[in-house]
Amino acid sequence: MKNTIIFSPHCDDVALSLGGAIQNELIERDIFVYDIFSVSNYTIMQQGTGNPEEVTKIRNEEERRVMELLCDDYELWGYPEPL
Repeated sequence: MKNTIIFSPHCDDVALSLGGAIQNELIERDIFVYDIFSVSNYTIMQQGTGNPEEVTKIRNEEERRVMELLCDDYELWGYPEPL
């Protein structure tokens, strides 16, 4: 069982809200993150950036890299981001 469980609404919220505290060890390092809204439905796409599925794939890969630095494990719940 993890010492710290974080429920994050979006893929960047853990890093933006708690990244400094985690890196400075103000939060126990035994962390599990649940990323709730990990499917991009409403995004501004520049020409050539693809469709929402491609944007979701890119964002989830970015999330994976950040979570490797911040926590022990994480799970993408796969809910679409709300309007």
